[in-house]
Amino acid sequence: IEVDFRQFTQLIDQLGGITLLLRQDEADLLNEAQLGALLHPGRQTLCGDQALAYARIRSLDSDGDFSRTNRQRNILKALFQRCQQTSLPDTLGFIKTAMPMLTTDLPKSRLLSLARELFPLLPKMSISGQHIPVEGSYSYDTIQGMSVLVADLESNRRFLEKQFYNR
Repeated sequence: IEVDFRQFTQLIDQLGGITLLLRQDEADLLNEAQLGALLHPGRQTLCGDQALAYARIRSLDSDGDFSRTNRQRNILKALFQRCQQTSLPDTLGFIKTAMPMLTTDLPKSRLLSLARELFPLLPKMSISGQHIPVEGSYSYDTIQGMSVLVADLESNRRFLEKQFYNR
């Protein structure tokens, strides 16, 4: 499922925002952008524009893109937790409203069917994340003037096989 930036903000706003744990520097940077209510460090409910700005923060951490992608995983976890707090009719209504904003190869009927099927399991589900390339399986290089990660593809392939297929 794919969603563009404008639709991303609309979807989060439709859910009533998402709750994230902000550091002081993240709250300060988001406040500088003047995207809504004044934010503070700690648990804060972000609107769609604030969540998008949070997802795109690149300048605060020394570990390059890893912190930015970690923020994006935090948003996905917050969205998942938000879905765990809704009723089945609300979830189905949200999916029906969201469908025109999504790009997917799944038909609307299949998404709704999956939602009905998985909804009873939602309270017991958890979400975990992992960045790829995995720690120790990449090196830094400069290619055409850009700083990039060069991944050991075979090492990452083995890691994914172990995670998904327990091989």
